[in-house]
This record gives sequence, C-alpha cells and structure tokens, in this order.
Amino acid sequence: QAFVAPNVSEMRGDSTVMWGTQVKRNPNFGKLQGGYLFPEIGRRRTAYLEANPDMADRIISLGIGDTTMPIPDHILGGLEGAVSKLGVKETYSGYGAEQGMGAHRT
Repeated sequence: QAFVAPNVSEMRGDSTVMWGTQVKRNPNFGKLQGGYLFPEIGRRRTAYLEANPDMADRIISLGIGDTTMPIPDHILGGLEGAVSKLGVKETYSGYGAEQGMGAHRT
C-alpha cells in the first residue's frame, strides 16, 4: 500500500500551511479560480487587446509558447553557458538582484 503523507493543514486546522509541509501558503492562491491558469491569462490578454488594439505590438507574451519547435541554438547556447558557470565556485553567481544581473542588462 502506498504511503500517504498527513495533511498538515487539517492536523493544525490552519489553511495557511501547505499540505504535507511546514511552508506557509500565500493566501492569494486561495483566491484563484479552479482550472488551468494559462487559458485565463489568454482571456484577459484578448480582452485587453480588444479594448486597446493599439497595444498589440507592445504585448510580450510569456505564456505557454510553441512547444512544437526545438529551442533555437542561440538560446540553448546561452542556457548551457549560464548553467555551466553555476557548477564552478569561481563563476557561481547565485540569484541576481531583483532588477536582474547587471551583465544581462543593456
């Protein structure tokens, strides 16, 4: 029989603690409607563009993307280079500042 971890929030009666962990749950997650988030983002983007058609060329979509095509070589090269730097103490950078890493800003 499979092991099932106890539901910590039920044990404590505390809905702010995530199931099976001691991690505090962001209360905003409870405000999300059921279902997959990307269709909702798509609906809101479409509604915004209908109300603001002049903004169509200014929207940068960070949605699901086109997974039917391989990742372009220049992107793969950048990812591979950045990842390899994380494996060496001398080039390890950790997280960048909230504004992003200075070397990547122009």
